[in-house]
Amino acid sequence: YQDARKANLMRVRTYIMLTVHSAKDLEEVKQFGFYTGVGDEWLRIGPIKTFMDGSFTMRKAAIYPPAVDGGLGTLVWEKDELVEVVKELHKMGWQICAHAQGDRAIDLLLDAYEAALNEFPRRSHRHRVEHSGITTPTIQKRYKDLGIVVASQPNLLHFYGSNFLAYGAERMRWGFPYKTLLDQGIVVSGGSDCRATPFPPRIGMWSAVNRIEKNSREVLVPEERISAT
Repeated sequence: YQDARKANLMRVRTYIMLTVHSAKDLEEVKQFGFYTGVGDEWLRIGPIKTFMDGSFTMRKAAIYPPAVDGGLGTLVWEKDELVEVVKELHKMGWQICAHAQGDRAIDLLLDAYEAALNEFPRRSHRHRVEHSGITTPTIQKRYKDLGIVVASQPNLLHFYGSNFLAYGAERMRWGFPYKTLLDQGIVVSGGSDCRATPFPPRIGMWSAVNRIEKNSREVLVPEERISAT
């Protein structure tokens, strides 16, 4: 990326994520000597990325009971380790982004963000939840209180909506509730999750406005559709 920038070959502005999977990876991050924000308008060091749970597609989103297909999903982190890693990254000046689909995974992530912000208050931290699948009213309140950014992908509703439906109507009432989040003033961004879904932004816009599942053509939680404007 640096070579491409130096040669003036870049045609897309790039915000690079670095991935941390464990406390061991944190030791490597400490050696970098930089944190989120280094770079210019074309190439910039972005956040630390990690993963809290699996996907709805594989029935691995970490949820509270009752179980789905006999399980409650998969949590990647133990709470104590996650809290210490998030605190350290936050203190160093990193923005943190974490894949979290199930409500149990999101709550665990928010516990870590809350602990970091309580110990090391920082304005405009812009910590994110990637995807934010099952976003209950309790989670919504925590987002607002902590100033969390939601980085979600409306395309997933269209291309993988049938997998979300398997989690039941009560859970999916709060599946990707874009209108509710926006109405509360929570910052929500939309992406494609490419290569999981096609890249063109208009598809994501269409999905957020219509929420139509690809195969059944069912509108998923119509009250959470947003306007085109």
